[in-house]
Amino acid sequence: MKMKKFMMMVMAAIMLLSVACTASASCQVQKPIKVYYNGLAVDFPDQQPVIINCRTMVPVRAIAEALDYDVLWIAKDNEVQLYQHLGEGFVFWKIGENTYRTNHDSIVDAGCVPIVLNGRTMVPIRFVAEQLSNLKVEFVQQKYQNVIFLNEKD
Repeated sequence: MKMKKFMMMVMAAIMLLSVACTASASCQVQKPIKVYYNGLAVDFPDQQPVIINCRTMVPVRAIAEALDYDVLWIAKDNEVQLYQHLGEGFVFWKIGENTYRTNHDSIVDAGCVPIVLNGRTMVPIRFVAEQLSNLKVEFVQQKYQNVIFLNEKD
């Protein structure tokens, strides 16, 4: 009887683990990711967007410039700085930190840290689009690629 109960517990644990692994693996399937801003494709010339820990990460320079930000990399501080409208608004974001600072000295939690991948600073596209540019983000999974549409909110 003890052996039967033990076997049932082992089987239940295996089933739970397989479901958990399947759920987390579904975020990690790497298909090409295309990004469109107001109907125009955003070009990522040397590092494509990737999904890391269920978050779509994009090169900060490509997405920031598409959203009309100027980008400055401060190597000594491991910091990316985004400036909008000729320096009127700015954001400072350090590699490895999940918060960023604004020109109003606000410190905001981005929920995810920027990383360096193949020499490019990668940031979460949803956070950049929604929080910094007040855009609507639509993620569409297709058979051979994922598509992200960034549009002005209605």
